[in-house]
Amino acid sequence: MIRTLLAGLTLLAASSAMAQETQSVTLPTGRTIDAEVIRAPAAGSMEHALFTTLTTVIAGDFDTFFAGQCDPTTCSDPLQQEQLRTYNLPSAQRSGGSCLHGDTKDTLIITKRKEAPGGLVTVYLWCGAARMPAPSTWGQVDGSWRTSSFSW
Repeated sequence: MIRTLLAGLTLLAASSAMAQETQSVTLPTGRTIDAEVIRAPAAGSMEHALFTTLTTVIAGDFDTFFAGQCDPTTCSDPLQQEQLRTYNLPSAQRSGGSCLHGDTKDTLIITKRKEAPGGLVTVYLWCGAARMPAPSTWGQVDGSWRTSSFSW
């Protein structure tokens, strides 16, 4: 019984240590909301895939984006790739830096999460007070998180 109690206390302590940090952010509408702060996202997590994809796009490494960070349903068609290379990715490259926070730019601030059937998750990333949170949708493909849409 004592072992069970100790195991329960250990689990409770671990859960408390993993509690997410929050931060108040102000939207362009003037409304203030609480947002989830993710510092140095853990490898294998959706947040790590978001961080890695965002830094890849900011660096202009679009080939890496297409090779392993973009969902095949969005990026397998050459016409879709051309459109992304011409419009979406250069725009995200210019504006994406404002979506990374902290002294070392390794922090994400997520204002909202929406889960959809089929395991898709849409997260809204706070990219500064001058714009509304930017959505991106994520799903797992062969065990890794990939984006099917983004608006950084």
